[in-house]
Amino acid sequence: MTSQAVSSSSWTRSDWNRGVSKAYGVQYDRFGGFGLQGVAKRSVFILDREGIVRYKWVTEDPKVPPDHASVLEKLKEMSA
Repeated sequence: MTSQAVSSSSWTRSDWNRGVSKAYGVQYDRFGGFGLQGVAKRSVFILDREGIVRYKWVTEDPKVPPDHASVLEKLKEMSA
């Protein structure tokens, strides 16, 4: 994945139209028993004030949550 500037004035984003998950390469080719397409993998991205990705976490297993402590630590590090 390449770093990419993203303009944003909020802390969180939804990907209703699936454009972001496709652009960031975090969609399953096929998901579940029905072979659903366009389903995003569970993932976390933290961007700096310039919109550059400084933290990325992605899992292939939708049952595995992100390590919240690591995410918070990165946020604290970036805000210092």
